[in-house]
Amino acid sequence: MTTVRGDRPLSARLHSLIVLLCVLFPVAVLAVPQIKVDPASGPPSSEVHVKGAGFGRGESVDIYFDTAQVSAVAANNSGKFAYTPVRVPSSARPGRHEIRVVGQVSGRSALKKFVVNTDWSQSGFDAGHTGFNAFENHISTANVQSLTQQWMYTALGNANTSPVTRDDVVYVGTRPDPRGNGGLLALRADGARLWVASIKQAYVTSAAAVGGGRVYVRSTDGMLYAFRAEDGARIWKKTVTGFIGNPAFMTAPALANNVIYVASQDDANMGKLSAFQAADGRLLWEKTFPGEIYRPTLTAPVVADGIVYALMTDGALYAVDAVRGELLWSALFPRFGTYDLIAADSRVYAVGYDNPHYLPAVGEIYAFYAKDGGLAWSLDEPGNVFSAAAYANGRLFLNTGEGMRAYDAANGSLLWSGAEGGAGKPSIANGVIYAGNGDGSMSAYDASNGMRLWRSATPPACEGSEAAGMPTIVNGTVYLSTDCGDVFAYRTSSGVSN
Repeated sequence: MTTVRGDRPLSARLHSLIVLLCVLFPVAVLAVPQIKVDPASGPPSSEVHVKGAGFGRGESVDIYFDTAQVSAVAANNSGKFAYTPVRVPSSARPGRHEIRVVGQVSGRSALKKFVVNTDWSQSGFDAGHTGFNAFENHISTANVQSLTQQWMYTALGNANTSPVTRDDVVYVGTRPDPRGNGGLLALRADGARLWVASIKQAYVTSAAAVGGGRVYVRSTDGMLYAFRAEDGARIWKKTVTGFIGNPAFMTAPALANNVIYVASQDDANMGKLSAFQAADGRLLWEKTFPGEIYRPTLTAPVVADGIVYALMTDGALYAVDAVRGELLWSALFPRFGTYDLIAADSRVYAVGYDNPHYLPAVGEIYAFYAKDGGLAWSLDEPGNVFSAAAYANGRLFLNTGEGMRAYDAANGSLLWSGAEGGAGKPSIANGVIYAGNGDGSMSAYDASNGMRLWRSATPPACEGSEAAGMPTIVNGTVYLSTDCGDVFAYRTSSGVSN
């Protein structure tokens, strides 16, 4: 045995040291530090929760997002700490990051991967259909001019809905193929096809809604479908309406709090609003409204603050409790027309045009109070408004035949009017407005003044066609589908891709 003159044996001294460390940091010595992060992905500025074990008894631990400290918490006597809220930095770019926890005394550390993404998971980005991705932080007015086409995908049945994305997968509906079957197409962020879910003798009519590992679409066969996001396997389908064939009766679903809301018209021309449990398609409630023949449901439902809003076939706007299905109020439009709804900041906005069967149509904007349906303001828009608006930071953005326009959402005053515009539905992210044009191309505008900053090349095969829906801006990429059936992806020269 190795000894030192006048001292205890070395093994005894090591034993004493270990005992002392166990007293001071029992868990740190005996356990491997571990942390859990919930959720494991999310957008910039979102809140995640971190918990851990295996740290020193009672020591303070620092929580880092990449290299920036974002929080600190004290471990308990077992070296553990409970779920602690952590805010993802607003500057965090889409892609893979690290959340790391370090004990201040023990120096023990553990890390988990975290993926920043800015998913656009349903029509209009959110259940209120604002068309505004508040989390996008890569493309801006400073670099939008460098957008270039990264890829184009041509679907066999032709893409015909606005793309939506979740976890770096792009979903878009397709028209019938040569055999008459439409369906749902899933693409990777690099344009490679993942899967196609076929719908026999019918096709998807509007943008999908994605959540909980499922993709929800409506089809011209009157059904609401749920497909598995992983492989496109059908999970369930439910009959929504017997009035089949006309896509005007199959507006986009809205997904909120694990419930799917759809508006439709039944065989008796009654307007109908239905709520389905997202997991299994169970009908939670259904409400009918007066209707008139040849007047289809005019808008997709929108959801905000526990209320579902829908414009029905009698030309009235209805507010329904999202949980109980009880009618809260209704408001009749002064003139019958075709409108899209936006719900945001305690208001409901209807943007569109009246006199849908005869031209020239008159563009109109209505702003209702969400609490009781009272009219806050309304105005006639001099330009032709044939598409939805976008809402961001208290402003409404319209793409009209006479130019892009911005209105103060509080009172309807015109903030600016751009010289150029078109017929495509606008969307907005990080100070840039995007809208498709009548030739299949897309333009980007400065949201502060309406100045056009960029325009894509016109796809040769798309001449005479136009964008099929609003552009979607996700993880530094802009996706657009066109009436000619193609899906396009544009990125900047320094674009990001997970």
